[in-house]
Amino acid sequence: MSNLPFDGRADKAEQQLLGSCLVCREALPQALTVGLTEDDFFGPHHRAMFAAMVALHRDGKAGEIIPVSARMQTMGTGNHLAAHGGDAYLAALGNEAPVSGFAELAQVVKLAAYDRQLALLRTEQRQSGQSAKKRSEITAQIRRVQSERDRLAEYSDGWPGEPGPPLPFADSVPPPWPTLALPPVLAEFVQAVAAYSQVPTSMPALIGMGTLSSAWAGKVVATLPNGHTEALSLYCVAAADVSERKSSTFLQFAKPVDAYKRERKEQLAPLRSAYEAERAGLQAEHDQAIQDRKRAKAGSPQHGDACDRAKRLREKLDQLQPPPIWEFVTRDTTSEGLARLMSRTGGFALLSSPEGGGVFDRMAGHYDREPNLDVFLKSYDGEAISSHRASAEREVAEVQRPALAIVLTTQPATLQKLTEKRELEDRGLVARFLFALPNDSQIGNRAPDSPAIPAPVAREYTDAMLRCLRMERPDVPHRLELSSDAVTEYERLHWKIEPQLKPSGNLYDIRGWAGKLVGKIVRIAALFHLWEHTRHGNAAPWDAPLSGDTFRRAAALAPWFIEHARTAFSLMSQSPAMAKARKLLDELRKQGAESFTTRDAQRLIAKNGTREEAQRVLDVLQAHNYVAPLPTERKDSQRWRVHPEVVKGWTDGAKNAA
Repeated sequence: MSNLPFDGRADKAEQQLLGSCLVCREALPQALTVGLTEDDFFGPHHRAMFAAMVALHRDGKAGEIIPVSARMQTMGTGNHLAAHGGDAYLAALGNEAPVSGFAELAQVVKLAAYDRQLALLRTEQRQSGQSAKKRSEITAQIRRVQSERDRLAEYSDGWPGEPGPPLPFADSVPPPWPTLALPPVLAEFVQAVAAYSQVPTSMPALIGMGTLSSAWAGKVVATLPNGHTEALSLYCVAAADVSERKSSTFLQFAKPVDAYKRERKEQLAPLRSAYEAERAGLQAEHDQAIQDRKRAKAGSPQHGDACDRAKRLREKLDQLQPPPIWEFVTRDTTSEGLARLMSRTGGFALLSSPEGGGVFDRMAGHYDREPNLDVFLKSYDGEAISSHRASAEREVAEVQRPALAIVLTTQPATLQKLTEKRELEDRGLVARFLFALPNDSQIGNRAPDSPAIPAPVAREYTDAMLRCLRMERPDVPHRLELSSDAVTEYERLHWKIEPQLKPSGNLYDIRGWAGKLVGKIVRIAALFHLWEHTRHGNAAPWDAPLSGDTFRRAAALAPWFIEHARTAFSLMSQSPAMAKARKLLDELRKQGAESFTTRDAQRLIAKNGTREEAQRVLDVLQAHNYVAPLPTERKDSQRWRVHPEVVKGWTDGAKNAA
């Protein structure tokens, strides 16, 4: 390739584009929209890198440093990378990569490739001794390549935005639930519920894991090699549209919980009766002692005896502890009410609702200026809850070892409530949740006679769940150790996730959530272990160390949770602007407008819309290449151009309608 002309600007663009493809998920798709191929790169190492990235992209895998390096080895091009420093070269490209302008970089690379091709063809054309036919073929080839180059350059000059078509608002589609993730019996029951309710499998799967968490949270902690412990509380939320049969799905998992509540009520009823009788008797004796003290003359022996009796009885009343209440499940409550409930149950609760929007309202402090998050934050890790407030209604009862499981389904739009108040994200509440946003809805294809849940499957699930729920709740949680194989799997997962949290990493944009992902996987692995051992009759399942196979099964869920978290955070952060962006495009379509001003957008978005609101919507449309700013001397209102393909679609649609 030494006879090809070298272009320093193009080489720099190649390095920047390849680096962006390593660290930014949007870079490669935008490069491909320009028509870029591996042959457009100058150096063989760059061609090999891009070919490996495209191959990974076609397989649905991320083109990160380690996968790209491994794919190059598989493709037999690893020597090209080794000649330039190996993985260190990839890391250097990623560290210096820009985070925008991907299509522009791809255009520079593509134009440089055309220029090199034209230079070679013209050199060949000038060579002597060629036949007239050969010279004519080269001339035609030059014209074709020049035409393609001019078309690309002209396209960019005519459209001031990024080359290529507009990007869809839904940039990624979360994957379906991995069928082999859950342990036996739980997996069979989840599949049966999904078939019966005709819902995506991920919905009952997440509900099942959250319900299992309610049986073990506060009873056992998973112990890591450094001594750190993970409580077994899970906060789970699945977002599904209206009519997705969320309530009927919840009902199937609630049956063993309801059965356990009835058992618990029968067990605690005699204790409650004895407590009430004891308290009533002590209270009557105390009241009598107070009356005796009032009737006796001050300083007399009778007065002193009455004072002593009243004091002793008051102490007994204060020390008398009520037995825990039987009801530990709540559907909707304030944070103070939730803490009060846990103080009466013995420290644990299950917050479970098929319509979780109201729960998010409470979390966000719907009626308060500032939300009280302590009960949700501390219950996740089992930290003591105590608070002193001026208002008795807002007084949080003390709970020494809170254990809370949250299982919610809601509509996707209500997830935004989790980010309406910045404190919920800043203090880490949102980062504690596991999200599921299934895109494989069966609405429109549901049959009228879905298969009933097989009785043996339901019975096995109920029996196994009841065994878990019936395990005694100790004063201090049992410790579940990891086997050496599980420690190896834990460390492997840690080093897979941790580097991606850096500014150049693929998880940097959701680092708050992703920073807790390894801990969530540890919790899930521990729940799988306890489920399996309890189901097989182990009376002390925490005594057996967690196996490597069990940890691997849980760790296999990490990529699934990552993609659903990305979708959830995108929805939470962009849904208001997205809705207004769609509205603005629709208004522009009605007017057939090829260009407009920021002031026009402000008027079309809302009757009393602000300039700042309009700018946020325009930022979304520009990021997705629907609009681009035009050069203007006006300072009061920027003019924007609508993408020509969008305008053409409007025109064609109007013609078809006519």
